[in-house]
Formats: sequence, structure tokens, C-alpha cells
Amino acid sequence: MKKQKLWILLIILIFPLSVFAENDDNIIISDAEVIYSIIASKSGNQIKKVKMKSTTIYEATRTSGNALAVEFYNDYITIDKASGAKANYRHWISNDLFYVDSKVCYMDLPIKKKGGTAKAVFEKTYINAAHFTQIILPSASYFTKNKTIKIVVPATLSSIIKIVEKDFTPEITSQRIIDKDGNITYIYTLSDIPNISSGEPFSPPIETKIPRLYILGQFADLGELYKYLYSYTTDIDENIEQLNSFVADLTKNCNSNQERISKITEWVQQNIRYIAIEHGEYGTRPDKASEVFRKRYGDCKGMSSLLKAMFRFVGLDARLAWIGTEQVGSQYSEIYSLASGNHMICALINADSVLYVDGTSSYLPIGHYHPSIQGRDVLIEDGESNYILNKIPVQSPMINSDILHSELVISDNKLTGTQSRILTGVNRMSLCAQYNSLDISKRNDFINRFVSYPKKNVDITTSTIIGNSLDASETIISSTILENDACRHLGDAIYINLLPIRYPNAKTINLQNRKQDVLFHFPTNFEANIKITIPDGFKVKHIPMHYSSINKWFEAEINYSIANGIIKCNARFTLIKRDVALNEINQWNLLIRDFNQANSEQLVLTTSN
Repeated sequence: MKKQKLWILLIILIFPLSVFAENDDNIIISDAEVIYSIIASKSGNQIKKVKMKSTTIYEATRTSGNALAVEFYNDYITIDKASGAKANYRHWISNDLFYVDSKVCYMDLPIKKKGGTAKAVFEKTYINAAHFTQIILPSASYFTKNKTIKIVVPATLSSIIKIVEKDFTPEITSQRIIDKDGNITYIYTLSDIPNISSGEPFSPPIETKIPRLYILGQFADLGELYKYLYSYTTDIDENIEQLNSFVADLTKNCNSNQERISKITEWVQQNIRYIAIEHGEYGTRPDKASEVFRKRYGDCKGMSSLLKAMFRFVGLDARLAWIGTEQVGSQYSEIYSLASGNHMICALINADSVLYVDGTSSYLPIGHYHPSIQGRDVLIEDGESNYILNKIPVQSPMINSDILHSELVISDNKLTGTQSRILTGVNRMSLCAQYNSLDISKRNDFINRFVSYPKKNVDITTSTIIGNSLDASETIISSTILENDACRHLGDAIYINLLPIRYPNAKTINLQNRKQDVLFHFPTNFEANIKITIPDGFKVKHIPMHYSSINKWFEAEINYSIANGIIKCNARFTLIKRDVALNEINQWNLLIRDFNQANSEQLVLTTSN
């Protein structure tokens, strides 16, 4: 997974939500049954293991074809049986996961004619019940006509196991049956359920919207879950002396804790390569700080372990902290399960505040938090039996700013002059991460495209970038530009297409066939301060009227003025609310059309009296 992505999976779901193969709507699931049998320990009050058996009937609806039957497993989940065709086993690699301990068992089932069927049977065992956390109800790849999911809970666990239903649709029904011995069977029936759709632009994380079940009971409460997680962090690091010597040298010229925090964080982000190593118990156990330091790579847990050791050496109260990013459909405060976490950061405890440091968030200044963790529960270590449950602060959109300053003149029917872009927060993080990932020979073209967007036929004479280091608070791009198509002559008038706000997501959403809500990447603030010198012999015939809009999603204002032979445009667009519900998209589209109309309105100069 790319280093900037924060939705690192520490646990394996019942199956990942990435589609294993191209979906072919010729193949559907006509019938499926999945039975989970929870087996109690000898004492009867704990889960020993979970057995799963799935039987799926695939059908070809138009012509012959091949169905792909898939089950995932890992060091805690075994495949005991796979029948229906030749079973193939291999490691799972997806676009989102760099490497995890998940493996895939798959079967290619030929269906020879229209209306023909094929059957696949899998049997699995969850040998570590803590990893039996949730069940995703729809199929990842195929439309499902009928599906039944049963969860069998023995009588001795009936008061311990709890099933939490999330985001159910009308096509899903449930019932609860108790037999004469007190065993409970939870039955969920699905009819005419589409496969999991993930292709729509600006969609919320799939895991937060699809019908799913959370299985509670492995831990009595959040405290028990914390003890389980904490137990993986107690190994004594016996090779810390070399690391301590290095930290002493790294911070020897720092005069404050703030300088020490910045120096250590910058070094870790710059020198420790992120690799998600989640094999076996390392899906939960942080690597030792000395090992991450020695190897110069680690996952989010290893990087947090290293940060903690380095901070503690310089006298800071640093602790490990578990968190679930917005990719996770639950929070620790409501679902005390491994399903509620997928990431680890470091927490610095002060007398009256907590500062969070994420080793994976390069180019994001200290104290700025990635939107994917803002507002999320964070579980902070506080010894063996105690913990601190906090929330990451939700920060103002203004910290993620992109501010344009331009001074332009009209020359040969073109706009020419200088401009600067000042980027902060996630805007800066995104630009610097992309810029520094490129070969040096390609960086200038990247910056020129960024400066020009969305205008075409723009010549960039020079561009300089300042503040490209990890510890900079802002990045400034200064350019000399020539906008060839910005002015248009008609008779004695010049029409100027200024387009002051250049936020790429200020667009209408295509509603045709859309099935999901909208979630923009992060709240942000765009501003423009533009000056245009009026040419000799010209006067202003028209400037756009003042525009202002304040609504639930954004605040925007565009204002033009004239003084001392200069036209000034001051504009702002602040995205405050990132999410637009499906039934609100029409309202968003109306508001954004009004904004774009005002933003694209032209200036008119004339030579006539």
C-alpha cells in the first residue's frame, strides 16, 4: 500500500471487498447458504473456534461461462475443504494491500450452457476466535438471487455472543430460533442483492455502507479488547542502546520539545520505508523499535513503536495508540472488536492535551491530522489494565488551503504575469508526495500542469517551489505565466475568462445510475486574489456581480472591484461538509451550478466611449 494511505488493514475480514475478477453479469449466484458454527471452550464461557461451511450455486443466465469461487484465509483461518473444481491456493495481492497475511483459495467452475449451474463448497475454521469479527452479507462479485446466512451459538454462549446488524436493506430479513437445548440460530435471508459496487467516483468506503454483521463476545468489554491488544506490546527491547545513541545525536541541537518532536518525526517519515507486514500475529504485534531502526522499514505499528521509543528517550510521555480510519465501519466505543481498528499511531501526552503523530503521514505538519482519522475513536495505552479512549479532533477546513495570488496584464490579447500558490495541510501533503515520488526529469512538467489547471494552452516560463521539505508548514509555487486563450476580442471589446477558483471538485455529480452517496476526499479552502492592470485606452464595460453562497456543504464568495486602473478579484470556496447523501445530490448540483456560473462569468473591457 502507498505510504500516504492510512487505511492499513491489521485484520482480515471474512473476505476482502476488492473484486477478485472482472464482474460478468452473465454469471449470478442463484442460491447460497453459509453456516457459521461457534464452538465453546471446555469451560463453556469462551469461544474456542468457529467452523464455517459455504455452499454456492452459480448460474449462467445468457450463455456459457465460468464462475470464480473465492475464499480467503490466513494464519488464523484455515481452509479445511474446497470442492467443485480444482482448488488453487496462493497469496492475495490487491491494489490496496501491499502485503498482508491473507491467502486465497479459488476454483474456476465452467458452466457449459445458458441456464446451467455449478456448485462450490468451502469449509473453514477460525482457529483464533478474536479474528471472527464481522460478516459481509452481499457477494463481492456476483448478483445474488437468494442467500441464507446462519450463525449457530451454543447455549453456554447465548448470553455472551451478540450480533450487531449494520446498514441492512429491505431485501434482508432476519430471525432468531432457540432450540430445546437453548442453542440459538441467527438466520439472515437475502433476496435479489447486487454485488458490491465500488466503481463510483467519490464514494464512501465500501466497508462503511454495505450490509454487514459484527460478532461481539470475544471480549467482554472495551477493557478486555485493550488488554488483548496491549499484550502484544510488552516485549522487552534488549537492543535499544544504539537507537538511544542515535536519538541523542539527532536532537542535540534542539532547544525545545517542539523541535525534538519535529526532528524525530521528520527523520522517521524520511528514513523508514513503509511496508505493511501483517504475517500471523504481526497483524497485531508491533515490531520492536530497535528492529525497525535497524531494518529501516516497518508497518504503521512498527513505525509507531519506533516513534514511541525515540520520543521517550528525550523525556516525552509517548504511547502507542490504536485507531480505525474512516475505512472502518465501526468505532471502538460501540464495537469492541478487532474490526474497529486498522491503524496505529503515537500519542504524546501533555498535562492538558494529547498530540498525535502518525509515522505514515509524510508532509503533513505536526498537529495536522489526516481527514481519514479525524473524529475517530483512538485507544491509547495506559498500562496493563487501564486505557484512555479519546477522539481525534475534527479540524477546520482552513488548515487545508490553496491560495492563489496573481498580478496580470493584457498583452497581445493574452493574460501574462506572475502568480504564486500557497498550499497548506492535506493540499500540501498531496502535492509534495506526488512531486517527490517522481523522477527529477518529470517534476517540472508536473508542477506546470498543476499551476495551469484547469486552463488549456498556458505557457509557464519559470516555476520555483519552496517548502518542499517534510518539516515545512507550507509550500509555495511561484510562476511566470502566459494564458494564451484567456482573452477574446469581439469588435471593440475584450472578454476575459478569469476563472478565479480552480478547485477540481467543484463539479456537478452525475446521477445517472448512481447508487452511492458522495464523499469528497477532505474539507478544503481555496482562495484567489487576482489583480489585472487595465490597458491604456480601455475601460471596464462589465464586471461580474457580487456572488455569495452559504449552505450546508460550502461557503463561497466572489467579489470584483476597480481602483486606480486595476481590476481586483477576491474569491473563496470553502468545502465544509464532505458528504452528500444520494437523495441530496440534486440539491448539491443546483448549488454548484450557480457557483460555477458565477466563477466563469467574464470581464468585459472596451475602447468605445
